[in-house]
Amino acid sequence: MKLNNQKGLTLLEIILSMAILGILAISFLTMFSSGFKSIIKAGNKSVAAYDAQQSMTNKIIQADDLDSDEYIEETITFDFNGGPTIDLDIRLLDVSEDYKGSSSNMKGFYLEP
Repeated sequence: MKLNNQKGLTLLEIILSMAILGILAISFLTMFSSGFKSIIKAGNKSVAAYDAQQSMTNKIIQADDLDSDEYIEETITFDFNGGPTIDLDIRLLDVSEDYKGSSSNMKGFYLEP
């Protein structure tokens, strides 16, 4: 007499289901790790931008005492369609900061006294 009442899973079914779950787990882990790397990179970029902003602020505060190689002197002309023309003498400032492989550049100007 033969019984065909099988209530369990075969070894092959268990191995296949574990392989499928393993492939799914690896794909999710890859996705999460790349997302985590992007978050870290964005954070480093934010720190570099903050440092550049601080450097620019310090340059603007000390603008009267800067060496001539730290800025470029230019004149900006505003022409109001046949009306008055305004010339502004400015100093162009350029700051670049790096933080853990991320860099941030900031440009600004300061009106000459």
